[in-house]
Amino acid sequence: MKKKVITILACLLFVIILKAQPPRDTTHRDTTMLGFTNASTELMRAPVLRRTSNDDIRIVPNRQQFCFDALMEIELHYGGRYSLETCLFINTTDGYIGYTTPSRGGAINMLFPEIEHFRFTIISFKLGNVFTYFNQKSNHDVIAHYVTTSNTDTHEYQMNNLLTTAPLTRKSDRRTYCDGNSEALAYKRSDEPTAWYLFGSRYPATIQAQKFLGAFGVGVVQTDAGPYIVMERTAGATYTVVKHIEKAHICFDPSGFKMQEADFYAKRTADLQAESTRIDEAEAAAQRASCCVPERMAEIAYRRQQLQVNEENLRRAQQGNLLQDRTAQKGIIDMMDPLVAVRGSILSIKTSICTAEDDKSKNPSHTLSANQRISCLNQQLSALQTAETQMQAAETRYAANPAQANAEKSRIYMTVMRQSGGCD
Repeated sequence: MKKKVITILACLLFVIILKAQPPRDTTHRDTTMLGFTNASTELMRAPVLRRTSNDDIRIVPNRQQFCFDALMEIELHYGGRYSLETCLFINTTDGYIGYTTPSRGGAINMLFPEIEHFRFTIISFKLGNVFTYFNQKSNHDVIAHYVTTSNTDTHEYQMNNLLTTAPLTRKSDRRTYCDGNSEALAYKRSDEPTAWYLFGSRYPATIQAQKFLGAFGVGVVQTDAGPYIVMERTAGATYTVVKHIEKAHICFDPSGFKMQEADFYAKRTADLQAESTRIDEAEAAAQRASCCVPERMAEIAYRRQQLQVNEENLRRAQQGNLLQDRTAQKGIIDMMDPLVAVRGSILSIKTSICTAEDDKSKNPSHTLSANQRISCLNQQLSALQTAETQMQAAETRYAANPAQANAEKSRIYMTVMRQSGGCD
């Protein structure tokens, strides 16, 4: 690497492409008044806002391309505690919006789907479809491409847009944006504290917002007084502000991204079918066993019960979007409940203790080894029963938040698994 400068540059470029999402590109940013005027004019002429029949505009996760003709760099401030930046990619014809991962290092305004840490979310005009495209490296260092829809491709996200549900009243507060190239006036609803800073050609006393094209509270809004750009949205100490706007021509090809939920549901269905077969085989073997038939059958009964529960959980998980529908969310969470594994292990250890006791009674020469095994198994049983009690307490403690309860139960499960050794 030290021999030639060109080698160093090539290696650095290779590392950037393979290992990380690139920082923002500042070389092409036009911060002049003319650049802002051209970009803002195009945004306010967005065809999707001017059409009269676009309420049914939907997007699908796998298609030829998503193309964007405008960029809007924004900064998200969270109550004075910290701030993040992201870039909105806007399609003014069909109204879909894309945004890159909010980060502290500046708005990521370029798309490199081939790099490992790529992550890009696209939402439809009505904000009903939410698709996040991301990469994941396999155990063989192969980058796989996925898209998670959270079921919004079939069960739309229900967005309550405060901007369009009530008239806005003009206030006296004025602020400048985009390197001083624009000045916007504050508008507020009379029934809640959120303020929107609007940039447009005129500022009547009241405005009724009709259609919105944007995300995080900023973007373009069509009103009864014409189009405006929402340069800032404030809600107490939390606010979103537009830092830069420009025209663009950027396309993203999602065709190579695998549907994560569909893949999960298909694999889970196959797993449940395979488990049903294994349960039938285990039941037949248990009925032929020479000892501990009640213990073996208790295991079988529990596995069959959980099979039915998981089949129902899988069905529920697909009946609503996973961003809002509590029933669908619970279906997913319950399929991954560590308490199920703990209870199954408790039954399995009880069967193992029974078989060790049977071996000791039939083979006196095995007494010493059997006693050692039984002692070890009893220790494991006690640890699992303690874990079961702790998990039940976590369920009670986080009854209103099943995901947090599962996280706590997973921590308990990992602890007991690390502490448990083999008893053979």
